[in-house]
Amino acid sequence: MAMFLGNNRILKIIDRTLPEIVASKSKFNGSDILNFCNLVKIMGIDLFEVDSAVMKKINKMPKGIDFIYRANSEYELEECIKKGIKYCVVKWIKMLNPYFCDIILKSNLSVTVEYKVESIQDLNKLDKMLAMGKLRSKGKLRIKGLDRVVSDEWVEVLKSISKKYYLDIDVCPDNTFNIATAISIEGIMGGMNTITGSFMGYGSGNGYAAIEEVLLAIKLLMNTKTNTKLNILPQLKKSFCKMTGMVVQDNKPVVGEDIFKYESGIHADGIEKDPSTYEPYNPNEVGQQRKLVIGKHSGKKSVCKKFKELGQEVDEDNICTILDMVRIKSIEMKRELYDHELKDILSCSKAV
Repeated sequence: MAMFLGNNRILKIIDRTLPEIVASKSKFNGSDILNFCNLVKIMGIDLFEVDSAVMKKINKMPKGIDFIYRANSEYELEECIKKGIKYCVVKWIKMLNPYFCDIILKSNLSVTVEYKVESIQDLNKLDKMLAMGKLRSKGKLRIKGLDRVVSDEWVEVLKSISKKYYLDIDVCPDNTFNIATAISIEGIMGGMNTITGSFMGYGSGNGYAAIEEVLLAIKLLMNTKTNTKLNILPQLKKSFCKMTGMVVQDNKPVVGEDIFKYESGIHADGIEKDPSTYEPYNPNEVGQQRKLVIGKHSGKKSVCKKFKELGQEVDEDNICTILDMVRIKSIEMKRELYDHELKDILSCSKAV
């Protein structure tokens, strides 16, 4: 499933979460992998990067799901061909091996050559290698790294290389400085049409661009109508956590459970009048709902609204007493209050 960006541009996203999960030695089975893949595909992903370790977990190639196979040896390359996988990614150094290169050139594989870039000088070196024929490619090139490139010229340099050598370029930033998602978005807005990342940026070392953040950002920033379905994210997060054993932070962008939670009086009033005052996008967009919580910062309107949600009647003459009790309890517990605690406070206030 591709994203149409207008002006005949089609954006493709490659997800490389699976090799990272398998490498972490988490406990899961083939059906868990297929469930995860199906959910990611519904969200709007085109290709799933796999390697030999992932393929060992899958007994039978699933229908309707496309894989791009990372081949690190001649044997793995031949296995890729035998399994009928159409797409393959290899490190550029492998293309210097005549036997390895010969297998590729004689096959019908759509091969992406991966090259790591840590500076503008690396891009200039790549340009020279392509010009001299030292780096052979069948039309697709993945640029990995990029997070150490301090120049803002990298997009224009890549566009020039793409045009000069007729290459489709896939951008796969590392997340050493927590900017992989931003780099991906910069690349897309600058003209790149393929991005590789992982769910929630998951990966060894510092990880990659978070694909769900990239999809949402492009939809919002470029005001593009897409066929992505980000409202499936809660299910996808559950599947991911089951496979990895991870606990997702409540404030994690896009997928955190508390990102639409609000408490303070002014904030609550603003949400009631115009949600866009505080929210960059509708919670339904990512399968979530707003959550009003009550704590030490809450005001009268917030407390009244919360009790209304709980189906409780509040005497306006008693609201100040309730508010004082809420603040005392919240400070004592060092957190917002649970629904049953609010009901207890309401009962106690009536007895005062």
